Amino acid sequence: MPEHFRALIVVLGVAIPAFWVARRAVVGRLMGREDFNRRCKLWFAVTLLAFLSHDFWLYTIFASLVLLMAGKKEHNPAALYALLVVAVPGFEQPIPGMGLMEHIFAINHVRMLHLAILLPAALRLARQPSDPASGPWRICDGLLLTYLLYSFVHRSMFDSVTGTMRFGFYLWLDIWLPYFVVTRTVRSVAALKECMAALTLAVSITAVLAVFEMTRHWLLYESLRQALGLPISLPMYLTRGEGGALRANVTSLNAIALGYTMMIALIFSMGLARQLAARWQALFSMLVLAAGLFAALSRGPWVGAAAGIVTAMALGPGGLKRLVALVVLGAMGFGVLLLTPYADDFIDLLPFVGTVEPGSVEYRQRLFDVSMIVFWESPIFGVPDFLLHPAMQVMRQGQGIIDIVNTYIGVALSSGAVGLGLFVAPFLWIGLLLWRSLRKPACRDEELQPLGRSLLGALVGVAVTIATVSSITVIPVFYWMLLALCVTFVRQADAASVKDKSHAAVRAATYGARHDNPYLGALSQ
Repeated sequence: MPEHFRALIVVLGVAIPAFWVARRAVVGRLMGREDFNRRCKLWFAVTLLAFLSHDFWLYTIFASLVLLMAGKKEHNPAALYALLVVAVPGFEQPIPGMGLMEHIFAINHVRMLHLAILLPAALRLARQPSDPASGPWRICDGLLLTYLLYSFVHRSMFDSVTGTMRFGFYLWLDIWLPYFVVTRTVRSVAALKECMAALTLAVSITAVLAVFEMTRHWLLYESLRQALGLPISLPMYLTRGEGGALRANVTSLNAIALGYTMMIALIFSMGLARQLAARWQALFSMLVLAAGLFAALSRGPWVGAAAGIVTAMALGPGGLKRLVALVVLGAMGFGVLLLTPYADDFIDLLPFVGTVEPGSVEYRQRLFDVSMIVFWESPIFGVPDFLLHPAMQVMRQGQGIIDIVNTYIGVALSSGAVGLGLFVAPFLWIGLLLWRSLRKPACRDEELQPLGRSLLGALVGVAVTIATVSSITVIPVFYWMLLALCVTFVRQADAASVKDKSHAAVRAATYGARHDNPYLGALSQ
């Protein structure tokens, strides 16, 4: 039996029971039964097409057609997108230009979802009346558009006309389209919870597969490359430690990217815990995602998860109590770990105190030092071809590449301080609005408060993690989607505050009228 068929059996063997358990947990609480069943069928359809089509272009065409037809029934396209975003690896192929140019643009699984799910949703939005809602969250639109416009103009100064137009198309397709659709279609707290639940479920399936990959020493989805007619290309940084433990990749195609997705889903699961049918289901989901986070054996996402979880636990009423409980549970768990024979191996893997592969930490320190030399030569606007600078050549590794394992450094070197400032501005602004929203009385209920805390915690976790990895594979996909989800929460929080103030005004007016008019006072009694 071909290897990709055996891999498909494993994937289905994990996904079928996972969706069965999820149905009992989320249907009726976070997702409607009909919506859940339709989205699950689409997940299986896309997965089966990837494994059985035996051609990349056939998979892309048939999957697009299936999603286009099913999308007509979808009332929350952002939730469907979130469920499918990590269903298939992001193998990329250029669409030939047929003589007019070398290629039109490169297509992969995520871009296929953008064109088949999000673009039709955006066209439907364009036919509707413009959204009259306003508020401070609208500034995030302007900040993001400013960053995209700067990136496009900056690229045009160094690239060809066709290269610049292709880059502009990527900016629109990869960043603005998902941001626009999510912020305009997710118009209620229920829809927001639905998106977060879909993303958590999708990543939970990959978490179980990640544990399988690490324990069985088998990268399940790598066999798809040959099956789809793509060139074989083994991932970098396959193992970690003296024993050569395999670092799981699953559909993220990179161990750090996989751990990054686990970190976001784990923090989301904390915000959704009270919405599930039973407490054990919430605990089980967190344990599965924590296991997937460990299976990636990537220390950057571990640090990001710690920062995000502490942030989410510390905010809001009862934050100190939750932090104390977290410290106690962590100490108990670490104490139990010390009694096992795996204690030394685990401690060696920890960041800052572990002894496994100290060279990765040294490489990041050297990268920062060398990058500062290059940065100060063009500090304002940077240069896109900074990798050709002679000073950067000392960072070339054995694989023949210069790995910029820091998203902030990559943006600063290619776009300068201006580009870096514009890149972080939308995240800083929405983080501030999130923090302010959580302080409002309307956001202190049991529905909004956990969601807001988990979104802000995920935002902090992402900010920490991308300082240890460049924006590869699904990493930018997730942080732009997270930005959009944060905007939708702030929008709903503002609406709840306005509603709360209007109710308070009505109560105050009624109370005053009763005291001014004795007949109303008598009737109220």
